[in-house]
Amino acid sequence: MRVNGLQSRSIDVMRFAMILLVVVLHAYTSTRSDFSAGDFPVYRLVSFVCSLEIAQTAVPALFFISGFLFFLHPKPYKTKLRKTSKRLIVPYLLWNALILALYFGVEQIPALSKYFSGVNPPVSGYSFVNFLQAFWDSGEWRGGNGTPILHQFWYIRNLILLALLSPAIRLFVRGFGWWGAAALWGVWLATPGQAFLIESLAFFTAGACFSLRHTDFLSMFSRFATTTLLLYIALMTVHMIFRDNGLVPLDRVVFTLGIIVGTNLSVRFVTARERRETPHSIRARNYPGLRGMGFFLFALHDPMLTLLKRIAMKLSGTPSDFSLTVIYILIPLLVIAIAVGLYRLLNRHTPSLLKTLTGR
Repeated sequence: MRVNGLQSRSIDVMRFAMILLVVVLHAYTSTRSDFSAGDFPVYRLVSFVCSLEIAQTAVPALFFISGFLFFLHPKPYKTKLRKTSKRLIVPYLLWNALILALYFGVEQIPALSKYFSGVNPPVSGYSFVNFLQAFWDSGEWRGGNGTPILHQFWYIRNLILLALLSPAIRLFVRGFGWWGAAALWGVWLATPGQAFLIESLAFFTAGACFSLRHTDFLSMFSRFATTTLLLYIALMTVHMIFRDNGLVPLDRVVFTLGIIVGTNLSVRFVTARERRETPHSIRARNYPGLRGMGFFLFALHDPMLTLLKRIAMKLSGTPSDFSLTVIYILIPLLVIAIAVGLYRLLNRHTPSLLKTLTGR
């Protein structure tokens, strides 16, 4: 199956947008144990809508896109594993090693080490086994919900596993097709908790279905754009009203619809922008550059987000609805700006290092 230029650029934009939503998601989860959101109604409303409703679409969408792209071009299994090593395994090991070194260094600085939560043991006290576990699940598998030392890289870890299992996934799709993908989605709906493993498998397989069945998901989703958007808003509203009543499957239906909405918005964004440009400027536009920038932001954002939020809350004094809401909005913007600026700096002065760190 082939994708045209507009489709490719739309996928690049959608993937970057989903990574921005990951930052929004962690703008809430990174410090949720530091105070009770229920004590601050405005902050709770804003953060729950943005982080726990809209942004929760991001990770399923990224798995969906990854599954679609992985099977887009038929290549030998060994070739795909070589690419997986360069694009995922090497950055995965490097970033986790960098975070271990960073945490060790910060622990030696009292002015900064006080911003650690204290929940996890200090890196300076790690045994050899602890160091190995830091690259997998930090010693707590938790039914597949454990994370490496760089927490958000559970997504990369699971992508590596899915790449290794890709021959079995191909056989599954060829044997069971859309019904198989729908069954996995149903299992995900019914699985309590975070369900990292089944979420990874369900949406990667769904993306694989579109590639292996030669179906253009961008065109298909566009047919239901208005209906999906209205249903998405309606179900999100219902879920927000009844959030505390345990309607878990409903929120996951909302996240799934969010993938369709995000796809349509990405296509419309690219189309509207390119209507005002010449064919030459469109070809010259570096949409693929978003891939490296997005990976860099994804890797860098969470530790920086957590540290800056805790410093901001410390400086702002007693928590209030106003201060927490302002911090929630401004710190992610600052983190994105720093990450993009640092990416451009490295791209200018050490492009080879940057390519290694981002798997390019």
